[in-house]
Amino acid sequence: MATFLRDYRPADLGHCVALHATYYAHAWSFGAYFESKVASGMADFILRLDGVGNGWWTAEFDGTYAGSIAIDGDDSKGAHLRWFILADTARGKGMGKTMMDAAMAHCRAQGFPLVYLDTFRGLDAARRLYERAGFRLVREREDGTWGTTVIEQRFEWTPR
Repeated sequence: MATFLRDYRPADLGHCVALHATYYAHAWSFGAYFESKVASGMADFILRLDGVGNGWWTAEFDGTYAGSIAIDGDDSKGAHLRWFILADTARGKGMGKTMMDAAMAHCRAQGFPLVYLDTFRGLDAARRLYERAGFRLVREREDGTWGTTVIEQRFEWTPR
């Protein structure tokens, strides 16, 4: 079973949106609003992917799409870690750590003074990866941005 990371290529956007839509519909009852918001944000980002500081890494497992992670370096608030997700078939194999390490190595190489991400309470496996990478929880609040009310969390990383 071969697992590896590669750069963005056509069809990754569709795979990533589908993975998000499927997972969050099943696990969190998110619907079409969530899917369309993810798709539109991701489509905008892909059009700017070649911008300085931006990055996208795709995980493949046994030759098929298994997940993605992106760094949006065009954000005036700092670099934004986005769309970090793995397929069920790739979980528990160290791929999440590999993806996070690649994204954070990129952030350090770019010299970003801040990297942040927005998530919500209950995504415990992802939270462990964020915290191992040096992110810390800086805010929690109830939020309905994704069409379902959750306790949104903001995590931030700053270089040491």
